[in-house]
Amino acid sequence: MKKGFVLLTLLLSILIWSTSCSKKEVKDSSSSKIPTINFAYITSDHHTPLFIALSEWQKFRDKYDLYLQPVQEREWYDFYADGRKVARVKLISTKQGPDIQRLMAQGNVDIGITGVQALILSVDKGLGAKLISPLQTGGNLLIVKKELPANNWQEFVELVKGKKKQLKIGHPGAQTIASIIFRAALKEEGISFSDDVQDRKADIIFIDMKGHSNLAAAITNHIVDGLIGAEPFPTLAIHEGVAKKVTKLELLPPKGRWKNHACCAVEATDDIIAQHRDLVQKLEELLILATQETNQNRDRAAKVAANWLGVSEEVEREAIQSVNFTTEPSPDWRQSVSTFAQIMDEMGLLSGQLHNLPSDQLEHKILALDIYNAAAHKLRQQGFLK
Repeated sequence: MKKGFVLLTLLLSILIWSTSCSKKEVKDSSSSKIPTINFAYITSDHHTPLFIALSEWQKFRDKYDLYLQPVQEREWYDFYADGRKVARVKLISTKQGPDIQRLMAQGNVDIGITGVQALILSVDKGLGAKLISPLQTGGNLLIVKKELPANNWQEFVELVKGKKKQLKIGHPGAQTIASIIFRAALKEEGISFSDDVQDRKADIIFIDMKGHSNLAAAITNHIVDGLIGAEPFPTLAIHEGVAKKVTKLELLPPKGRWKNHACCAVEATDDIIAQHRDLVQKLEELLILATQETNQNRDRAAKVAANWLGVSEEVEREAIQSVNFTTEPSPDWRQSVSTFAQIMDEMGLLSGQLHNLPSDQLEHKILALDIYNAAAHKLRQQGFLK
């Protein structure tokens, strides 16, 4: 009886000790909380590498041990690197670059893929943020209604200058990449334009469609005579049989200025870089790998983008051909970023920190390429990048 009591006491002691240790382990685990990163993007196939990383996360897990595992599809993801969970990522969908910058200024976005012009405007106004690398170049078109006699840029210029009719052109926003390139080209050609629908003297009236997703509907419903914007929405209007392609915006005058122009790029706030530089670098590594995967199989990339954006594969296979995916901040890309800033300054869009700055000072204010360089170096060491 006494031996039984001793044995029971011993078992209870072991159970209590085991439970105590278990509770301590849970407490220790919960005390080392992982950070939450707010990551924003634009609903365009320009962001296909991100869609590849999110849609094929198991492949990235098995091949690279670097992946975003869905917790709630298209909203919440757990970010894993080197065999451990390092962050919870909140995915935020937007319509255009300025939307991301507004959210970033409000403290609601830490990292994003945005238009370089949107970042330039934000930095000029005092936002502490930097571009880390490009994600793609090109990928913007000018299209018009099928019945208009304009099949190339020269014919479009002749049509406008003929003044038979004031043209209405839909655009995703006055401060988007497409609008800045197009307006600069019109100025080069001596074509007048206005955002005021009551202006009867301007050659072209711009109609703001508040993002890219409404562009195709605008031409289908005869709200506009043509449109400029990011793929796949121009190609979608073409496939619906209501429009035809005039030109890629990267071919607009002056000759050579916009070839492979900077467009969407990876950005991060100064705060997130200071607090979690390692996580920013790891996310950059993921995007470099995702861009590599995108370029290795364009048909697969088109399928993923089509599913993500809700368009047909046929449309996306064609649309994606005008987009060049790259994360390398080449000299041409860096020059393009400076060119955008200078053109925007000439257009009166800059009046703050970037006003009248030379190229080298612009780069210092806008770019943080050391993060890309560190990410690319790490991937080369691992044999994942040439």
